[in-house]
Amino acid sequence: MSYLGNLTFRLAASSLQLDVERRMLHAEYLKSLQTDRGGFPGRKGGDDCYYTAFAIRALTMLGMLDEETARRTSEFFVGCLRDEKSLPNIDFLSLMFSDLLLDMTWQCSPMMTVGL
Repeated sequence: MSYLGNLTFRLAASSLQLDVERRMLHAEYLKSLQTDRGGFPGRKGGDDCYYTAFAIRALTMLGMLDEETARRTSEFFVGCLRDEKSLPNIDFLSLMFSDLLLDMTWQCSPMMTVGL
């Protein structure tokens, strides 16, 4: 298993020990940051593939990635894949890992949508 995969599962196991109210509080905060395009903002504001991947991992670890959030995020990533001539390596790697989580949880793979 990849480093990120292993880390995600270890953190998820720990976060699931938190009470539901605390997990919901964190999840609602993260979801409130999702933009109209479906991504999550980075340090400079605006949608960002790298930071969107962090949000998806965090929601997954909390056990709080709902279908609507997953689908909107998938649509954002589809837009990134179609609009960008080439994504920076870190953005593409972040998108690939997020694709796995989105596909495993809600069967909404942005990469499959664009034929990759």
